[in-house]
Amino acid sequence: MPAAAPAGTNVAIVVSYEISGTASNGVDYQSLPTNSPFPAGQSDAPLTITPIDRGPGQGDKTVIVTLAPGPAYQIGASNSATIVIHGTASAPVASFTASPTSGQAPLAVQFSDTSTGSPVSWNWNFGDGSSTSTTESPSHTYTSAGNFTAMLTVAGMSPACVCTGAASILALICSAKVSASSSIVSGSISANSSPP
Repeated sequence: MPAAAPAGTNVAIVVSYEISGTASNGVDYQSLPTNSPFPAGQSDAPLTITPIDRGPGQGDKTVIVTLAPGPAYQIGASNSATIVIHGTASAPVASFTASPTSGQAPLAVQFSDTSTGSPVSWNWNFGDGSSTSTTESPSHTYTSAGNFTAMLTVAGMSPACVCTGAASILALICSAKVSASSSIVSGSISANSSPP
């Protein structure tokens, strides 16, 4: 945002401004002083607002810079600017349901993603040594008897929007633990051998 200095000035001046808005100076963006030196003959100068990444879940915040009157300069018609610092979305948290969770092999299971936080990618590991799936809600057939742990990893739009969690499914009840990177949930599937 430029401040107007008197035309043809041949002395350096200091232009003052006030900072307001919902963002905090030095917390949401790199610390700014409340004035800026203008070299002799210069009529405007850039002011750079550099956001500080505070992690997921931060909403949008504003920085309002308003030029303050001073004896050595005049302010033009536009004396303020508003900058919006866009926050990052909440990290995704993986969760899913599976039906059925037990039965005779071969057992066809439908997995349904119920993750929150707007994931954009899915990676399923069915726990039986078969290939994985990147489908949002896949089906999978367990061809042999055994107890298997299915795992879902979800990721958000950007690395700043990624979260890790782990959960166990027991009668379709999930609990999750959240940390940082991608979100993972696992659940148990039992496939029984055919009766003799």
